[in-house]
Amino acid sequence: MITDTHHGRRIGCGIAGLAATVAIVTGAAPTASADVTWVNFDTPAQTHYVGTNYRISAGSNPLTTMAFYDNGQCIGKAAPHYNSELDTYFAPFVYWLPTTAGHHVITVDDGKSTKTLAVDVEAALPGSTPDTPVSQSGCSLSSPFPTGSS
Repeated sequence: MITDTHHGRRIGCGIAGLAATVAIVTGAAPTASADVTWVNFDTPAQTHYVGTNYRISAGSNPLTTMAFYDNGQCIGKAAPHYNSELDTYFAPFVYWLPTTAGHHVITVDDGKSTKTLAVDVEAALPGSTPDTPVSQSGCSLSSPFPTGSS
């Protein structure tokens, strides 16, 4: 008796072809990645002073939790927040209260990319009262949402 292996070969070739197609499509599929796209002060000031709170915003694509640093020291982290009135998400922000005069480099890190903003800070104006620091979360990106305070 002769066994017909022709159908078995066709099925085997079909499966192999399907596997190759899946491998090609999967390999060519774009991977999701976040990139910090911008960082700036919400209210641009001509001069920045020691003891004054400033709100720093940043955006990424797609929006993701970001950690903010001043000269390498943690300022805090923020997750994107939702505005129900506008039905959209906004980029995260943190409050920054510089404590020293001089050159500062603000770095925003989303775990995959960074963006920096350089600013020079002047001494506090004579007779001014320092702002109260805003309580913020630490800079760990292991948790998607800010919790606790630093």
